Amino acid sequence: MGIYVTNEVGFDERATQLLLLLGIGASVLGGLSWGVVVDRWGPKRTLTVVLAVWLVTFGLAAAIGGGPVVLAGRPAGWHIPGRHVGG
Repeated sequence: MGIYVTNEVGFDERATQLLLLLGIGASVLGGLSWGVVVDRWGPKRTLTVVLAVWLVTFGLAAAIGGGPVVLAGRPAGWHIPGRHVGG
């Protein structure tokens, strides 16, 4: 992802590192929070919710197009650990 946002999106090195730091931090927090959700709701229901959020997020990203897609992808990144924990 670092090479993509540097070459294609035009981020400088500092912005790329910040984006990666935020993404990793969101994944850690997401993994912890989705673990609690899986314990309460069960894996099937959690996975259904996660995939529905992905569907909406990527649908919005496709509708927006261009630069804001990076911002629209944040909710999807937060839900990635939910897919791993629930599946």
